Amino acid sequence: MKKTAAIVVTYNRKKLLTECIDNLLKSKKKNNLEIYIIDNASTDGTKEMIEKEYSKDVKYVNTGSNLGGAGGFNYGIRYVCENDNVDYLWIMDDDTMVQEKTLSSFLDKAKLLKDNFSFLSSIALWTDNSLCDMNIQSVGRKAIEEYKTISDGIICINSASFVSCFITVDAVKHVGLPIKEFFIYGDDFEYTKRLSSYKKGYLVPSSTVIHKMPSNKGINVVDIEEAKIDRYFYNFRNLLYTYRKHDRKEYKVYKLKSYYMIFKCLFKAKTHKFKRAGVILKALRKHKRFNPTIEYVGDR
Repeated sequence: MKKTAAIVVTYNRKKLLTECIDNLLKSKKKNNLEIYIIDNASTDGTKEMIEKEYSKDVKYVNTGSNLGGAGGFNYGIRYVCENDNVDYLWIMDDDTMVQEKTLSSFLDKAKLLKDNFSFLSSIALWTDNSLCDMNIQSVGRKAIEEYKTISDGIICINSASFVSCFITVDAVKHVGLPIKEFFIYGDDFEYTKRLSSYKKGYLVPSSTVIHKMPSNKGINVVDIEEAKIDRYFYNFRNLLYTYRKHDRKEYKVYKLKSYYMIFKCLFKAKTHKFKRAGVILKALRKHKRFNPTIEYVGDR
């Protein structure tokens, strides 16, 4: 039986992590599954909780500092590939609640495809069973070109989020690791686009998860609370980088959208207009000089 490693990146969300692990343990009973908790140096007692409650069930890895989501996934994927002999990596945030058939659906489709894919993606639902706006996959022309696979219960996609993303180790070795310098936002979009350029990626509608975000709203710098404004620099910079590297036409479109968002902040935001506009302008100024090196398993 082929082996899967679930990689959960966490940071100071002990309660959500507990629920995430409990759901994963149900999948472990029926499948050849190892569970890795990649902790971005939480300070809320996460390590102590795992040692007390789950020491026999999961493998705990502390990154030593807060690397952000991007750095956590980079660290976790590298760690598992270099320290365990697995076939698949099943990655997710700590607020991802897998369901009874989430993993088995992936494994069924992996067998159907004879491992000729780079990644598979679940349907992510919010707590009220509506689709999660932030986790909707990108479906393009490939889905029509691969129309025969639709009858097999899979849909060809261009990109997906890291909320229940099932990746072959073979693909990781070919395309490298997620870009840790992204820190937050867009690392999953860039990485799955890179993966699908190697081999096709697929949405598996029979594989579902519940994504326990605080609310089902997309990213919007215009009305976000002040404390979170600065982080939107990463969102704009990272997306500008990704489009510049992978799709020049979309890059031009997103650049125009970024300028439009500056004006929207200035004329529509109720508070901190210049601060909101400033993070976008900063991203536009700096993204062309942002050229991180793609790391590969085994590189040091």
